[in-house]
Amino acid sequence: MTKSYDFVNMKAHGNTALHMAAALRNEINQEEIVKLLLKHGADPSIKNLENEQAIHLVQQGEDGSRVRKLLKKDRGSCTVNSVHPESTY
Repeated sequence: MTKSYDFVNMKAHGNTALHMAAALRNEINQEEIVKLLLKHGADPSIKNLENEQAIHLVQQGEDGSRVRKLLKKDRGSCTVNSVHPESTY
């Protein structure tokens, strides 16, 4: 049985769900999506194929600033203690 943190940190085309949520532009629910993913164990330290963490994909501006704060706050307190085979740290 797959735990939610295993699933939420799986990569599709090199990106996790958190990368994809962080890269959303002009999405009114972006902050809530990021919060939900983090709540379910999304690991903001995982890098994609371009060697970027989710925080590097966030848009500039006020909306992006709030999302970056969420990702910075959670970066040091990842709920996942094991290394995932599909993750690159």
